Amino acid sequence: MSKQRIGLFLGSSAIIILAFFAYMGAFSSPKLEKIEAGPFHLVYVEYTGSYKDFTTIIKSVQNTMNDNGIHNYNAFGLFFDDPKFVPDANLRSYIGVIVQDEEMEKVKTLVDNKEVSYKILEPDVYISSSFPYRNFLSIFMGIMKVYPTFDEYGVANNFPTFVKKNTGYEDTFIMEIYKPDEVLYYMTLPKN
Repeated sequence: MSKQRIGLFLGSSAIIILAFFAYMGAFSSPKLEKIEAGPFHLVYVEYTGSYKDFTTIIKSVQNTMNDNGIHNYNAFGLFFDDPKFVPDANLRSYIGVIVQDEEMEKVKTLVDNKEVSYKILEPDVYISSSFPYRNFLSIFMGIMKVYPTFDEYGVANNFPTFVKKNTGYEDTFIMEIYKPDEVLYYMTLPKN
């Protein structure tokens, strides 16, 4: 193969790779805004363990929803602990789906049968961001882009340093909501 063909192949490959990363949002800068959001009707399972197991857990909850005729939902994860400070085995989260009002009768049966838990997150003020959802890699790319921006915001606004709480931790979290074309991120503000 001639040097010219090798150069053409390498150049074309680089352009394709750069175009893929641009499509995935790798070159975008997340924007943060303070918004009021909610209420959220959460149908979930409580999970303690590595956040890396999220996909397995969410698929299980989604299968339960689908098997019971509940199809109008968005998947979510509510993450209470910072993996920079808490060992994987001790990370706490709620993993499930956000349902619409019209699905509540079906959800009630699942809750009564103890297949899932249910909770309403009342409207609250959050720091919010979003990231394009293209495929499962978008979740990882969004984490790498959005979470450092949340960290910078917290430092700039004198948020308290993370401390793992054994009780009363459920009012401090980051929630990710997975919509068909974007992932929404909501970070709670420190409570006084």
